[in-house]
Amino acid sequence: MKNGDQLKYFISALMKDVREVDNSCVLARCVRCGDEMTIFSESLECACSTCGRYSLIDAVATMLHVDRQRAELLLRKLNLVKSMSPFLKIAEKLSISDASNQKIEYLIDNLLPCKSLTLLTAHYGSGKSLFALHVAKKLIENNHTVVYIDNDNPHVVVSERLELFKLNSKLKHQLFYIMHVTKDSKEYQELHNELMKTDHHCIIIFDTLTDFAINYDLNNDFDASKVMKTFKELRNKHTVIILHHKPKDLSQKFKNSTRIVDSVDVAYEVFLDKFTKTFHLNAFKTRIQVKENHVIPLDID
Repeated sequence: MKNGDQLKYFISALMKDVREVDNSCVLARCVRCGDEMTIFSESLECACSTCGRYSLIDAVATMLHVDRQRAELLLRKLNLVKSMSPFLKIAEKLSISDASNQKIEYLIDNLLPCKSLTLLTAHYGSGKSLFALHVAKKLIENNHTVVYIDNDNPHVVVSERLELFKLNSKLKHQLFYIMHVTKDSKEYQELHNELMKTDHHCIIIFDTLTDFAINYDLNNDFDASKVMKTFKELRNKHTVIILHHKPKDLSQKFKNSTRIVDSVDVAYEVFLDKFTKTFHLNAFKTRIQVKENHVIPLDID
């Protein structure tokens, strides 16, 4: 359909006394004063002897009682407007294209959503690092790649735990175990940049938040937000798990600024029952739907 024909049908649905002169223009009643006006199909301008010239976008906004941007979007959808205002050009560039039928993908059913930011909190010695390695093992068994950044444990403990979970054979293949690399170090910046470039999805585990952000005051909202921004950048392409300590006050679920928990999608308290050899997880933040309580056997021989 030619632009003139499209214009005629569209205007006919909105205005009275519409008639086509030729493919270049349509006659109709002015939306401002009611006198006869000409609408030009090429420039999409309205010309009225009383009101002067004004844009068809403004005319449609007046007729439909919507703002100018909505009117422009409608005309663009009908292919009557080819160019966009600066606002809409930027908005279209930044906007997501489709948000329908977005389903949650779990790396571990109802526990670990893909491309999420998950916080695990526990008291010292309560099993959060062991649980993180348990998760790493399960993910590796399902052919995922795990990057484990450990600033907490000494080499001898790491060696024992990797042996315990039978993960030594996976090192530098599916498991990349990186020690003593903090947020501001050159080595981490290089790693971060490459992780943001790659299309290969990874699960990145930080053990622990306090040790990774050694140069930051996590009680300060500004510092905490700056550190969490690093993790949120990674979440755009990967799945991120952060280990963090609980305070001595048993009523508190996490230490430091509330910006930490505000930034994550899911947060669990973790406890290892050494008698039954089971991990107990209780969710206290669930921006993404997960099962709130889990009891998981420690998977070692």
